Amino acid sequence: MNKDQNTTTYTRAANRLIQQKRFQEVILKCTRAVSLDPNNASAYTDWANALFGLKCLDKAAIKLTRALQVSPDFARAYYNLGLLNYYLGNYEGAQNNLKSADRLRPYPQLLLYWGMSLQNQGNYKEATIKWETMIANSPKNLLPYLYCCMTLNCQGKYSGARLLYEKVLEIQQPMQTKSQILEFLNKDLTRTQEKFDATQDHQQKEHYHKKITSLLFYLNKIFSEKSE
Repeated sequence: MNKDQNTTTYTRAANRLIQQKRFQEVILKCTRAVSLDPNNASAYTDWANALFGLKCLDKAAIKLTRALQVSPDFARAYYNLGLLNYYLGNYEGAQNNLKSADRLRPYPQLLLYWGMSLQNQGNYKEATIKWETMIANSPKNLLPYLYCCMTLNCQGKYSGARLLYEKVLEIQQPMQTKSQILEFLNKDLTRTQEKFDATQDHQQKEHYHKKITSLLFYLNKIFSEKSE
């Protein structure tokens, strides 16, 4: 088996292990892949995913930066670095990373996170544009509709939010999908609350508070509908 076949075997195994959340094993696979091929951007990116899963965010950023050093047009590394910067609260960095990823390869959830980073800065107009584009490309995905509702709520445009939420109800996604959406919104609520508690910037706190209020509102609505 040649070097390319070896590294492919390791990276494929790493991808399977990531799905199983066996992060320490992922790191072992990626370490082996990089020892065979120090320019393997995919291995560095998988390594970063494992570190992210272990909450070693600074180390994950180092691996993603390394992936882009060896492969400057590696879209997945830009996308993952964008998500990492979003979680860290570096919204300008997240937007720049996601813009680069979008130029190379538009990932399904890319515009969602791009809009979320803009929303957390209080840039509701630009956030809405991202989600409306996502809706046009994927009209049965509930999440961009819900985040558009949230931006309207944050701006006090309650009648517009109500009309848009009626469109959400018309989509009638399966119950499993609603459960996944509840999980996504709950995770976003937790992260937003953490950022609210950590920041000392009054304007940023206001943006986070509005988002928390809106997330709680829609979580309650969706949970109530799910229980009926």
